[in-house]
Amino acid sequence: MNTPKKKLILHLGLHKTGTTYLQRAVWPRWSGVTYVGKPAPRPFANPWDALDQLPGDTFLLSSEGLTGSLTRSYLQGESWLALCRRNLETLAERIRGRFDVRPILSLRYPEAWALSIYKHYLKYGGVDDIDEFFGVVEGRPATLPLEELRLEPRLDVIAHCLGRRPFTFHVEDIRHRPTDLGRDLSLFCGVPTEPGFPEISYNEGVGQRGKAFCLAYNRWISNRGHRGTGHLARTSSGAVRWLRIGRALGLLKGEQALELPAAIRQRLELNDRN
Repeated sequence: MNTPKKKLILHLGLHKTGTTYLQRAVWPRWSGVTYVGKPAPRPFANPWDALDQLPGDTFLLSSEGLTGSLTRSYLQGESWLALCRRNLETLAERIRGRFDVRPILSLRYPEAWALSIYKHYLKYGGVDDIDEFFGVVEGRPATLPLEELRLEPRLDVIAHCLGRRPFTFHVEDIRHRPTDLGRDLSLFCGVPTEPGFPEISYNEGVGQRGKAFCLAYNRWISNRGHRGTGHLARTSSGAVRWLRIGRALGLLKGEQALELPAAIRQRLELNDRN
C-alpha cells in the first residue's frame, strides 16, 4: 500500500512582488498549513530538514531564492529566466516523488513591477538611468532586458520543472479582492481553510528627486573607485541611509512620483501581447 505523499505548497517569490509581506503576515497565519518559509523554523538549519522532521501533511515553503536572485543575475550578466530554470531543475530533483507539489507565483502589474525593480536597484548602488537599465537606449545593452519580465516563459519553465502550472496572483489583488483571492488559493492548494490578508501598504520610497539623488550618490561612489561588478557602485545600502536622512530633513517632501518613460511602457505592452 502506497503512503500518501505530503503536500508541498511552493510560493515562488519573485523580486519585488510582496514576498516579505506574505512571509511575515500571511503564510505563518494560514491555519491547516505548516509554514517552513523564511526564516527556517528552529532548530532546523534549513527548511528541507523541517519538511522531513516536522509533523503534518501540508507544508508551505516560501522563498525568492527558489526562482533565482534578480540582483545576482544582473550583477553576473546572466539571464534571470535561465537562472530560474537552473534553480527549478535542481529543486525538482530534490522533491521529485516525495511531494504533491502546488506551486504559486506572486506577481505585480507590469508597470508597477518594473518601477519597483528599478527603485530597488537605485537604492542599492545602481548607476544606470532608467532607460539605460531597461535597454531602450540605442546601441547600449540593457542591465535588465524587459523581455526578462515576460510572464509566459516563466510559467512554462515552472510547469516543465514541477509538472504543474502555478497559481498566479498579483499583489494588487490583496488590496482589491482579498476574499476572492483567499478562496481561489484555498481551492488550488487543496486546503480547507482560506488564508487571511492583513492590510498591505506600499512603500516605494523613490521619486524624481530621490532618483536624481541616488544616481548622483552612486556615481560619486563609483568614480571614487568603489565600483563593484556589473552595474552597481557597490552592493551596500549607502543610498538608502542618505535617502532617510534627506527625508528626515524634509528635502524630498512633496516630490513628483517617478514614472516609466513611454518607450518602456510600450515595450511592456508588447511583452503582455506576446
